[in-house]
Amino acid sequence: MVRINRIDVLSAANLVALIYMGLALVVTVPFTLAVLGLRTAGDVAQFAPAFLIFVVLAPLAAAVSAWVFTALAVVAYNLAARWTGGIAVQVSERRDAEDA
Repeated sequence: MVRINRIDVLSAANLVALIYMGLALVVTVPFTLAVLGLRTAGDVAQFAPAFLIFVVLAPLAAAVSAWVFTALAVVAYNLAARWTGGIAVQVSERRDAEDA
């Protein structure tokens, strides 16, 4: 068994923020295209800028909030790990076909 005694706050927050930004893009882009597809040509011209802003801002908002909450969670974990010793994890060495 090995223990995770501390997690680097910035690396964890950056990774999770990037993941959430990607997930938000996967959701917002098809949603926006679907909504714009339901509009008439005149409506599309009227609402396209707002949806374009939505496609940009939603993933950024998801990334920023994910970064902040992950950073807070990691700080809380690091404090709790001091008292409890951290999470015990069992790991094994992976043997690839090349190593055999």
